[in-house]
Amino acid sequence: MTSAIRRIVAITGIILITAVSAAGCGGSSSAAAATTAGVTIKNTGTAKSKTTEAAKDKKETTASAAKTATKTAAETTVSGTKQELSYDLSKFTTEDIDENPVTQDVFRDYDVTMVNIWASWCEPCMSEIPEIQSITSRLPKGTQIISICTDAADNPDTVKEVVKQYGLTYKILKVSDSLYNGIMKTIYAYPTTVFVNSRGEILGRPLMGVPRSNPGETYLKLLKQYQAEVK
Repeated sequence: MTSAIRRIVAITGIILITAVSAAGCGGSSSAAAATTAGVTIKNTGTAKSKTTEAAKDKKETTASAAKTATKTAAETTVSGTKQELSYDLSKFTTEDIDENPVTQDVFRDYDVTMVNIWASWCEPCMSEIPEIQSITSRLPKGTQIISICTDAADNPDTVKEVVKQYGLTYKILKVSDSLYNGIMKTIYAYPTTVFVNSRGEILGRPLMGVPRSNPGETYLKLLKQYQAEVK
């Protein structure tokens, strides 16, 4: 097999989204998984061996498969990758990092709320935090930003250090039992960002990963878009 074919085969492994456990920060950046644009993925290797056999018989087939696999990987890792959520935020109880009680009523006085779900160990999550903070002073009236940090309960000091480092002014929630048994069951990659109405119902579909350019401006544009739709 030529080196060119080997390179083609190497990129055709099937990528699978790795399930992420909210309570224990599952799917962390271990040697078994690679986080790309905020999406935790791993290569099974199964398709790779099958494609290798196919490449021996027909180079064109392998090249086509490689092109498809590459396209799939790119679509999986860009911001805006669509995933369906089986739960919303219409009913929950939790507390913020300052131990203040929080329920779904946190959305009641706002047309649209952006909810950014992240973890302190997630490098892509950390990379977009300054961008999110940068738009807080320009939010349209009737909109707000809050976040859910998956390891805030286990690592409160670390999360508070993040708040201090970046001067975060938006509310950060811990993952409670009701959140863990609700929306967090269908969040399998960090960061994931959702938009909800005043009742905590999901608007559109969630964004998985970090926007490739100008994350803050992308989120601001979506806040305005969803607000126009709900009014």
